[in-house]
Amino acid sequence: MPAHSFALKKDKIVLIGDSITEGQYSGGQAASWAENFTQHFESRFDIVNAGLGGSDSSDWVLPSPNTRPIATTWPEPYTEQGSIFNLRAQPHLPAKIAIVMLGTNDAVGFMKPNPTDVLTYSLNIFKIIGQLTKAGVESIILLPPPKRFYDGEEVDKRIKRYINSLRSYSLSIRSVQLGPNFYEILTPEDFEGLDVHPNQKGHQKIADEVIQYVELHLKNYKPVQYLMPN
Repeated sequence: MPAHSFALKKDKIVLIGDSITEGQYSGGQAASWAENFTQHFESRFDIVNAGLGGSDSSDWVLPSPNTRPIATTWPEPYTEQGSIFNLRAQPHLPAKIAIVMLGTNDAVGFMKPNPTDVLTYSLNIFKIIGQLTKAGVESIILLPPPKRFYDGEEVDKRIKRYINSLRSYSLSIRSVQLGPNFYEILTPEDFEGLDVHPNQKGHQKIADEVIQYVELHLKNYKPVQYLMPN
């Protein structure tokens, strides 16, 4: 009989976020944190980078109506359907891990009339957790967004409150963890000029921290056990 080979299907890790996750950087050519993360894990996992530049937490919630200006540079499917999650994340689920980093655009209301208030951000993250869980994601790692160093005290306070809401979910939902706190880890030297996108050094820092965190998570990983009634 002819020999048959069967390729083992790898588990997935899905990355959800804005332009920092999608891969934008400041200060010349640089590998993004997501590219470095993928290179490290691609022999063991299929890595899906679903990050989309310009998106905030509201854009990832289902349904997400299109509240952006017509001048947006997003492709038509996003502006017409307003369904980033369905188009970029859902086709790649279920997954073993989803890594979520949102808040940089929320904090200033990028391409929106106003910044995202803390309650709305918190509810959005809760809904995203629900969407991922419903789609079969086993573990969700929430990453605090970096500090916006040149946008003033109110923006800074808002991001800190965002992070507090992320922390509360990691303490109350068993499948959710709070990852490395990039608000504290990244410094002004990790960005070029007034850019909110990390430079090569900043992206490398993010990659190193997330890789280390995920490796430790996998080492200690225990699937959530759901008790069924008799």
